[in-house]
Amino acid sequence: MDNASGQFPGKANDTVEWRGVETTDQFQSYAIIYRVNGYLEDTRKTRTRLLVFQLRAGRAKDIGHVEGPGEDAKAKQLEFLMIRKAATRQTAARKVLASLS
Repeated sequence: MDNASGQFPGKANDTVEWRGVETTDQFQSYAIIYRVNGYLEDTRKTRTRLLVFQLRAGRAKDIGHVEGPGEDAKAKQLEFLMIRKAATRQTAARKVLASLS
């Protein structure tokens, strides 16, 4: 696929980075990181961006994007923060349930 003009993003490549955990018999995905690109009309320079999506219950939710130097590490940090936030919610829910019993 060719680059789209202006700010309209296009597929950068055919790679999707699947993030998840491997259990004894399968891979449980919880996020994907996907690269898109486009170019600025005034400079004609290509610009890439990594999109991070949370996967849960058959749905994908855009949780953010990063671009520029160190974008790979920044995307993984965004994904890590998503996991930590979810774990914090689960821990809080367990505490509430425990206090009700």
